[in-house]
Amino acid sequence: MKKILITGGSGFIGTNLIEYFLRKDSIYNLMNVDKKPPQNSEHLGLWNKCNILDYMKLSEVIKQFNPEYIIHLAARTDLDGRTLDDYQDNIKGVENIITIIKSLESIKRVIFTSSMLVCKNGYYPQNNEDFKPDTLYGESKVIGENLVRSNLPKEYPWIIVRPTSIWGPWFDKPYLAYFLLIKNKRYFNIKGHNILKVYGYVENTVTQIDAILNGGVNNETYYLADYSRYNLKEWSDEISKCFKGKNIIAFPLMIFKILALIGDFLKFLGVIFPMSSFRLKNLLTENDVPIENTKHIIELLPVSRTEGTIKTINWIEKYNK
Repeated sequence: MKKILITGGSGFIGTNLIEYFLRKDSIYNLMNVDKKPPQNSEHLGLWNKCNILDYMKLSEVIKQFNPEYIIHLAARTDLDGRTLDDYQDNIKGVENIITIIKSLESIKRVIFTSSMLVCKNGYYPQNNEDFKPDTLYGESKVIGENLVRSNLPKEYPWIIVRPTSIWGPWFDKPYLAYFLLIKNKRYFNIKGHNILKVYGYVENTVTQIDAILNGGVNNETYYLADYSRYNLKEWSDEISKCFKGKNIIAFPLMIFKILALIGDFLKFLGVIFPMSSFRLKNLLTENDVPIENTKHIIELLPVSRTEGTIKTINWIEKYNK
């Protein structure tokens, strides 16, 4: 039986990862360390309330459990912070984990979760330390990665994973909002733009994490994503049809540019609006990531995009989102 401690197990990916491990029954002994209670009440028995910024309590909890494996998911993931100090979960939190695990003899492997946003949208990194963030969140993740590489020796069994745009049951904004806009017929495509982007269905993501935990190469960095990029127009039409709707209406780009300017002005006034220049730029920018080394670890993923869409919509309907 493998003893696995998951930080941030009450979050989106963490909830799905715990469900994945629980399906394997007695293979794993799990603990979820999170400052928030589990989203899924069935996971309450695995939860240990602890803030990763509270070094003394975190150290006590981890040493008492004495894990063989740690999957460090806990982080602040939004883009709303105003300074790097707002992202101490991603910096000091990583530093705390590093300090604690150095004193543990039981550790066989630690996975640190970073983000594809260590590089700005549309930038394809040439190597694992080719960074180009354009958000404070991305900068905080760069710092976290550098802390791992500079403070853990080469012989230490650490791995970094970079989730891409992950979606599926138990998600929240922005991708839950994307599904709900389509459900409520308030989402529109851009005419003449068939944009390709990297996404990952969460069940595939946690399968990749498990494969990397058991077969990954130490001191390596792995992206977490589905292996084929999504055509956004095709996917939005697919989601709409799964909601028993029709193909999404498409409007000219100029309409979106006008809406983006309106959104910029409303944001300045403190009013939330679904479109802005930042969001429009991200929407129009195609992206890709180096996924080949992940494919070497796990060649086939269990869930297709269509299957994932159906499962996600069933979850939305079940929980009245």
